[in-house]
Amino acid sequence: MIEMICLGTGYAAAAANRDNTYLLLREQVNRDAGTVLIDVGGSPLTKLKKEQVDLKAIRAVIFTHFHIDHIYGMPSLLWGMWLAGREEELTICCGSGDEKKLRHWLELLEMDSWPAKFQIKIHVYKAEEKAELLTLGEAKVSTFPAKHAVPTVGIEVREGNRTLVYSSDTEPNEWIRQYDYIDELYHECTLARGALVHHTSLQQFSQFYNLHVFGKIVFVHLSDQEDYVSAMNEFMSEEEKARIHFAEEKA
Repeated sequence: MIEMICLGTGYAAAAANRDNTYLLLREQVNRDAGTVLIDVGGSPLTKLKKEQVDLKAIRAVIFTHFHIDHIYGMPSLLWGMWLAGREEELTICCGSGDEKKLRHWLELLEMDSWPAKFQIKIHVYKAEEKAELLTLGEAKVSTFPAKHAVPTVGIEVREGNRTLVYSSDTEPNEWIRQYDYIDELYHECTLARGALVHHTSLQQFSQFYNLHVFGKIVFVHLSDQEDYVSAMNEFMSEEEKARIHFAEEKA
């Protein structure tokens, strides 16, 4: 069974006890299936070691968009892979509008001078369309359009009848609301209250979505000193609140 692990859970400026939001997908039982990173925030090597992830087993990195808080840990990750003696090819997925920036960035890193023994394959998707990216064990990993300041995608993981969804940075999104059922929804929740542009508050989330079609709701992209509990009590029923979890991460 695929699990979605929050390596970072904070908003763009991070937080006192939260790294920027990025996630890990892995097969719980069959670790040989490999792992996939969704974005790369700060301290990726520390977080991956705490989760006992072999750097040689990371098959792919999916960038949802190219804002700094979602990408800045990538040089550290690649450096760690080289030091670990990785030889396996690494796939990096990015939107078509970010491909040029990604290639330029990789050139600036001058990996040939390290010298890294692994090759990087770039897989380009169109952010404005739903697209299947890869398989992980029996699961299919796809993108769908998010609603952000730049072209951005959310992530869908389908494994048999089970569906996991990560919103990425987004306003309340009709793509998510159209699902009949989502077993686990990881959704950004930048503030407790208010009508945000390019992001979502807890108030907006509760008023836009039918929470009863989500089995488990995990809030990420969390801010410091926000009174989320008070907002939940104001905008959600007891049954709805029972579905809510605020993502935690290992220090």
